[in-house]
Amino acid sequence: MTNIYVVPLSHMKFPLMRTYDPPNANKEHKYKAIIGVHPTGWKFAGKKGKKEILSRRKSGSDMIIEAPYSEHSSFTELLNCVEFFNPRRIVPTVNCYCHEKVQSQLMLLSPARNLEQSEG
Repeated sequence: MTNIYVVPLSHMKFPLMRTYDPPNANKEHKYKAIIGVHPTGWKFAGKKGKKEILSRRKSGSDMIIEAPYSEHSSFTELLNCVEFFNPRRIVPTVNCYCHEKVQSQLMLLSPARNLEQSEG
């Protein structure tokens, strides 16, 4: 069994990561390793001119992995996401200053899903 925690990005520091060990656990029952995944749109590691997708830092058996992340997706990625997650409701948040704009965006997503038309 693997425990997964979603924590604030400010907890992606080696000393703070160990606070997620089970409380009052003896050495045998503490986690053998803690891996933090830090999504970032600002870091892109490279060695000798080669770009790597992931950046890794270690401290003992613990590791922090910095992974590229963007809030901006292509339209195809957005359609695939809607199809995969099959949400009951979508609330557009960009360029939706009026009801018509909201409905227009929802209609664009309708091929991926028969969406409940809702205004956000």
